[in-house]
Amino acid sequence: MRGAEMAILDSEGRGICSFSDLNIRAEAVADGLRSRISPGAVVALQGKNGASWIESLLGIWMADGVVLLEDLSLTTAARAAAEQTTGAVLRISDESDLPQWDLIPTNISGLDLGGDVQLIKLTSGTTGTPRAVLFHTTQLVADCDAICSTMRIGPKDRNFGIIAFSHSYGFSNLVTPLLCHGVAVIASGDALPRAIINGVVRAQATVLAAVPAIFESVAALEGEMPTLRLCISAGAPLRIAVADAFRDRFGVKLHSFYGASECGGICYDRSDDRVTMDGFVGTPMDDVLVERRDATLGSLLVRITSAAVGIGIVPISEDGGLDGSSTFCPADLLAGDALGGFRIVGRLSDWINIAGRKLDPAEVENALRALPGVHDAVVIGIDDRRRGQKICAVVAGDLSIVSLESLQRHCKSLLHRWQIPREIRVVASLPMNARGKVSRPHIASTWNT
Repeated sequence: MRGAEMAILDSEGRGICSFSDLNIRAEAVADGLRSRISPGAVVALQGKNGASWIESLLGIWMADGVVLLEDLSLTTAARAAAEQTTGAVLRISDESDLPQWDLIPTNISGLDLGGDVQLIKLTSGTTGTPRAVLFHTTQLVADCDAICSTMRIGPKDRNFGIIAFSHSYGFSNLVTPLLCHGVAVIASGDALPRAIINGVVRAQATVLAAVPAIFESVAALEGEMPTLRLCISAGAPLRIAVADAFRDRFGVKLHSFYGASECGGICYDRSDDRVTMDGFVGTPMDDVLVERRDATLGSLLVRITSAAVGIGIVPISEDGGLDGSSTFCPADLLAGDALGGFRIVGRLSDWINIAGRKLDPAEVENALRALPGVHDAVVIGIDDRRRGQKICAVVAGDLSIVSLESLQRHCKSLLHRWQIPREIRVVASLPMNARGKVSRPHIASTWNT
């Protein structure tokens, strides 16, 4: 019924591909693959947001292949490790040095993942090395249905697509709503704040999913986005200051969304009221059960049960293997409950061990943020021979106001002596990765370089 309607548009609002054209082009991709792969073979998919990416995804499935999602931000070594882990036999890529989408041979022989696997997401979990989360399309559809139902997204909406399709967040909020519910997507390759505002206006987007760092940058600019009715913030805890700045500028609330690659959506802030707590992520998504698993130093570890939980992880490890039981236990530490809503307060792996004492880095970060002129802070533990770990901090702020001396005086007034950072670096803005997140492991790995 919607064959002639536009499925994918560009940031100017011009139609790129209709629903019927998408099917035809996907079949052409499948025809090219059938002579190259056997049923169940893993094909890596790496590319920029656009019609070609969606066509290739569908084409791999039509050829009975298994899709391995690869971010463009993956290093060559990480990509090679992921392809070896999953036994990928081909890679479809649109890297900048290739004029067309090309098939690039990888492994000679693939890995038998079983007949139920149709999509693979990559996640580092707490190990820092690529792990492959396995899904059947039934889990992907269940996640999509929960997202569209909870967030009230439907065929009349237009999703502005700046989050990478290959990222779990982008796949769940942009790709599957297009394929399962006919929600058109605007494929944008420009994440600069002014380009986002202009693109939303020209393409008449109604839904914008992004990360807090992007919303903060957009809120700093003048402009209006009158067609925008829903903004979804995920990927990192949302701060009150960012939510208030965006709402004051554009009149639209930022709704926090919490999920994980292994299980899809977990919680969502359904309320239209002002955000009143940093890191608040709302109540469980439709058809998702969040249960208390354990209490650690006053915070909660939880167990997620839903039809969207993946069917397995390769390789299986102690910190998050999936056994096909529709449950997953994330390493995030939460506060609150399912009735009043949850708040992210950290990750178990982020806690710092100082001579046997356990420190929640959020406690020090909150103290640092309280100093006038400080915009944000991240606290990490660096290995120390004498104390196990030492506390180090990166502080983003107004360099004309914030100094090492003022930060040290401020910390002494608010923190116990053992909680004060041994080393502090003051920067104009926190370093972000390609997904708009602050990566503690990356900061720690480069601290002494």
